[in-house]
Amino acid sequence: QQHQSLLQQDHQQIFFDTYAGLDQKVKTLAKCYKTWKSLENERRDQQQKQGHKHYQNELLQHQFAELDQLELTEHSITQLEKRHKELSFAQTLMEHSQKALDLLSSDGALAGADTPVDTLTQVRKAAQLIEKMRDKTELDDLTGLLATIIIDLEEVVAGLARKISNFEDDPETLLQLDQQIEQLHQLARKHRVSIHELPRIHQQLQEQLTQSNDLENNIRQLTQQIKARETEYHLMAATISHTRHKQGPKLSQEINFYLKKIGLAETQFEVKITAKAEPGIHGSENIGFWLSTNPGQPLRPLEEVASGGELSRISLALQMLKAKVSNIPVLVFDEIDVGIGGAIAATVGKMLRSIAQKGQVLCITHQAQVAAYGNHHLLVKKETKAGINHSFFYWLKDEARIQELARMISGITMNKTTVEHATNLLKSTRED
Repeated sequence: QQHQSLLQQDHQQIFFDTYAGLDQKVKTLAKCYKTWKSLENERRDQQQKQGHKHYQNELLQHQFAELDQLELTEHSITQLEKRHKELSFAQTLMEHSQKALDLLSSDGALAGADTPVDTLTQVRKAAQLIEKMRDKTELDDLTGLLATIIIDLEEVVAGLARKISNFEDDPETLLQLDQQIEQLHQLARKHRVSIHELPRIHQQLQEQLTQSNDLENNIRQLTQQIKARETEYHLMAATISHTRHKQGPKLSQEINFYLKKIGLAETQFEVKITAKAEPGIHGSENIGFWLSTNPGQPLRPLEEVASGGELSRISLALQMLKAKVSNIPVLVFDEIDVGIGGAIAATVGKMLRSIAQKGQVLCITHQAQVAAYGNHHLLVKKETKAGINHSFFYWLKDEARIQELARMISGITMNKTTVEHATNLLKSTRED
């Protein structure tokens, strides 16, 4: 029932905002509020992620800096290893090359008095002997082969000599390369990869730090959006608040006017508008209906003091004001006639008929003055059939309706006077 919903503060606020013409503004405000809070929740989630990654980001930055300062590439690592290998074996390579040169040529730098006769000299001597025998026998093929061997040996000797002259023995540079290689292996062990995979690790760390920076940018953007929605919300809420404070006394005055007309002259109704501790989906205020049922008694929330009959009549007064803008298709009033009769009951009937012009009204009443104003009259009776109680609804028309109105007027006994009274009552309601 509609009047029972008035006991809920949310419904009181909805009713009041409808009366004040704030429906659409409050809906827009609610949408803005939801967006605002949704953005705050999203930022909170992002900040939590950022907090969880704070230590991880510090570690990433340290690891990235370690690799970044080395400016590593696959090519640079390969060249470093090659250069280190050359310097590491420079002395051994030079000694071996020198020995080979000594064996091939007596011109070797390490040749000494005890050095055996070199290969190149021996081949030259053999060539000279064969040359002397050319006129005595056919040795042209052998002479040619020895000439070729001599040329090849001379090239080998020249190559070894050049190599030896180019060998570097640089202990200081080798020490630096040793340190660089060891640093690479330490980093590789830390990341559990080979040194040739360190450039890939460097790239991965850079991508992770970029994602972290993106997270910070997202938080900054969300903060800007939150400020914009919060400002928008407070501007709309201020406008709504102004209208509420203006319309609150007006609603209170009009409700009290109708309450007097329907037999609640001593009752005082007031719309209480109080500021919320925090902004809410419907604005910055709480809206409540407060009531005092007797002179001298303080105002208290409607849900704490109103009886069923009072609540039903207060709902009637409220619906009278809301009828022009109400979207509720069906209203049900129960016990609206408790404690009233005569002219006041007739007033209630008129008010119900006025509300019915905007929607369907159902009223459960024992007052003939109220029932007579209905466009239709239904009689509810309980009957026992085969030992089972049943409720039946009877649609009363014409004479049957007059008879029921007469019964409601007189009680159990009806007479000609009460029937005439009922007839005149029904007729008078059609003339109002």
